[in-house]
Amino acid sequence: MNIDYAIIGGGLSGLAAACEINKKSHSFLIFEATHRLGGRVGSDYQNGFILDRGFQVFNSGYKKTQSIIKCQALSFCHYPKIASSITQKKHTWHGLPGSCPNGFKWSEKARMPLSDLWQMGCDILNIRDGGPSCSTRDHFLRSFSSRTRTEFLSPFFQAVSLDPLLQLPVQLYRYYLRRFFGYHSTIPRLGMQKIPDQLAQQIAPSKIKRRTPVTAIDGHTIHTESGGTFTAKHIILATPMACTFRLLNHPFSNRSFP
Repeated sequence: MNIDYAIIGGGLSGLAAACEINKKSHSFLIFEATHRLGGRVGSDYQNGFILDRGFQVFNSGYKKTQSIIKCQALSFCHYPKIASSITQKKHTWHGLPGSCPNGFKWSEKARMPLSDLWQMGCDILNIRDGGPSCSTRDHFLRSFSSRTRTEFLSPFFQAVSLDPLLQLPVQLYRYYLRRFFGYHSTIPRLGMQKIPDQLAQQIAPSKIKRRTPVTAIDGHTIHTESGGTFTAKHIILATPMACTFRLLNHPFSNRSFP
């Protein structure tokens, strides 16, 4: 089967690419390995509760995304610019003075050393120390106290990035930090799954191949796990980095990109 575009991955990136291609009336197919669309973004609905998968929010600073989705239809709900830390010993919350409404003050405010507050301010303003690019983990070890690092920064950004080793570039951490402090974090009233669901509504079901893992790419030919082959003029890889390296038959690299 010959198509103009083959999109590997039915997450938000793959769906957004499909919506744009669809506007141009090009032929395309989305290849999604699982039964659901959305990738990292998703929700489970159990006994009347909405359980979003992982730490996923929609940030009001994502201007491009707001031009792709219909925000009003999703009924976004805002929550305060705070983060709660729960350990076996205590519950605390982290945030700027006055950022926590009374209804959320069910625990004590974390005490952060002035040196850590200063460093966080520098990171928000993207004031660099002039040193070489490094991982977020190395930056935390070098720049913050042990308490702030272990009780707040490390667990928080491990959840944000889905990177338990915090190997993401320090520039990406600073980008996330600016978004959290400078804009609002929101969630659709019916869960994060409603974002990919809305994008998928713009695409004909016949254009989406669920449960169709791609095992190899040979030039312009795609090979699927079931033995199918598809030829595309253009191939869009909307997959996690490790999967992208595997499909391109390149050794995976965890290095921090400048």
